[in-house]
Amino acid sequence: MADDLAELLANRPENLPWAEGFVTPAYNGRSLVNLAASIVAGFGVEPPGTPILAIPELVEGLRSARKVVLFLIDALGYEFFRAHLEAKPDSVWHGLAESVYPLTSVFPSTTVAALTSLWTARPPLAHGLIAYELLLKDLGLTAKMIELTPSVSREPEWLIRAGLINPEEFMPLPLISQVLAGAGAEVYGLMYGPYWRSGFTQLHLRDVKPLRYFTLTDLMVTLRDFLNDRVAGPFYLWVYWPGLDTLGHMYGVDLPRLRAEFEEVGRLLRDLVLRELTAEARDGLILLVTGDHGMVSTPNESTLMARSEPDLMRPLVFLPTGEGRAAFLYVRPGGEAEVYRYFSGRHPDRFIVWPGREALRAGLFGPGEPPDYTWDRVGDLVVVARGNAAIYWGISPNQMQGRHGGIEFGEMVVPLIRLRL
Repeated sequence: MADDLAELLANRPENLPWAEGFVTPAYNGRSLVNLAASIVAGFGVEPPGTPILAIPELVEGLRSARKVVLFLIDALGYEFFRAHLEAKPDSVWHGLAESVYPLTSVFPSTTVAALTSLWTARPPLAHGLIAYELLLKDLGLTAKMIELTPSVSREPEWLIRAGLINPEEFMPLPLISQVLAGAGAEVYGLMYGPYWRSGFTQLHLRDVKPLRYFTLTDLMVTLRDFLNDRVAGPFYLWVYWPGLDTLGHMYGVDLPRLRAEFEEVGRLLRDLVLRELTAEARDGLILLVTGDHGMVSTPNESTLMARSEPDLMRPLVFLPTGEGRAAFLYVRPGGEAEVYRYFSGRHPDRFIVWPGREALRAGLFGPGEPPDYTWDRVGDLVVVARGNAAIYWGISPNQMQGRHGGIEFGEMVVPLIRLRL
């Protein structure tokens, strides 16, 4: 485990300013992208140009399984997971985890980018859904990707209803659900009921058979019944729980309520699912738990309110896009020097500024040559937060006390947990 972490921390891109605690996404074999590729390979399908996990025993487990469950706990970070187990020697997770491996998320370390990578087995550079808020150059607007609506709108899925986005064409890469279905495996998704109507779900979960829940206990009972009913396989089941992410955004990450929530997930997994699985259900089953990213606390006093900073806003074409921990800036001609002076003079220890094209070339968004849509969406400059810092440019008052999207250890490294059946 220590060697695994050392390898993740040692990898740094060339030609970019760096900071202690930053972690480069390990797209060569220790990232969520490689996990998705390994799931595909486990069903006998060649991954789409992405290396499989550099964890031979887990890859072999996936190859020998007929039934694969990936339980995604939004915002489950490796740092949080290890701290929880150390602080709670009687945690149910000590008994649940057969093995634990540190992986990296993607950059930016955020749900939009990470989930799209998990459903395509491709890095953000390739799929282009790189952050919560993006410039859609061909539409002439900035948009929120989870809601698929303009940044200035509160109407979910407006871009779909207006005919400006076709979910089957907007993200042009094949989905692993479609690849696995073509190989004879059934693909299911177990998600909070209302999420099945969201624009983001319409982008990802095509050719996926929907399973719904409305509470955490409902999720667990549905999962147990599904596994006991479908004993033959082959199938891939995606399970998504947003509770940690919701609490982390509202309260930050250093509160007992997050640990209580995570412990309850484990307790219900043990009591309502694992203890009640039949022998037939266990046969050929592998059950993995991971996160899409971690979380860091970003209290109000550490948050830069961009709209109140004329020296920052003056050189920009419009408000920032991207994430509060990895903001994309589009700068007026000749204005980049002003942005660098602003951050170096006002916030030298809180943010690092990267040229957008250099960040792409350095491989932070993934290896290879970016398609045009990714070039357009990164911006001229990328401002990455350090420590507990963040940038906020919204109109309504800031309510987020925790964020992710950056490249600090706490938000970038996630656990991959193989459950003991």
